[in-house]
Amino acid sequence: MAEKKMSREEAGRKGGEAPHEERGLQAASMETRERVAKAGGEARVEAAERGQGTSLEEAGRKGGEAVVEKYGPEHMAEIGKRGGEARAEKLSPEEKSEIGRKGGEARGKGMEGEEEEEG
Repeated sequence: MAEKKMSREEAGRKGGEAPHEERGLQAASMETRERVAKAGGEARVEAAERGQGTSLEEAGRKGGEAVVEKYGPEHMAEIGKRGGEARAEKLSPEEKSEIGRKGGEARGKGMEGEEEEEG
């Protein structure tokens, strides 16, 4: 005689392990997660361009402040250092030189009209 298939309700009453522990996006494939994340990011950019909600700059600032509050400024300094080192490894000497040149120009522009303090 064939065994009767149990309904979800009957299985729930019976107890035991759930067929899966993950719910929502956790249970989704990586492809689905990436598609959903991309759509959310695109919607966020469109909203910011329309002047709705928080700007991307403001969202980044708030996120950074939350990290500093949770982990402290030393953590931010450490991850910044690691990121800079990782980026530097990927750049050619010419690219590093160009970045340095632009940084020097920007620093010089910020100092125009300012008097140097004598120490």
